[in-house]
Amino acid sequence: MVPQNWGPLTSLKNFKMFKERMELCIADNGVTDDGRKAVQVKIAVGSEGLRRLNAIDPSDDQKKTSELWKLITAKQSELSCA
Repeated sequence: MVPQNWGPLTSLKNFKMFKERMELCIADNGVTDDGRKAVQVKIAVGSEGLRRLNAIDPSDDQKKTSELWKLITAKQSELSCA
C-alpha cells in the first residue's frame, strides 16, 4: 500500500504521484472489482484523506465503486488544498 502524505503543503504534483503509485499498486495486486478498488483507495488515503474526501461530499455510490477514484481525479486540487 502507498499511503498519501497529507502534510500542510500537499501539492497537486504530490497528489498526482500518489494516484499513479496507487494505480500501480491496485494493478499489481490484481484488484479488478470496483468495490475492492474503492476500499484500497480509502485505506491508502488514510484518516486525513478520508476527511478531505468526505468534505467534497461523494454520493454513496461513488464511495463504493471505482467512481470514487474518478471523483478523486476530478477534485484533485480541492483535495490537496482542503
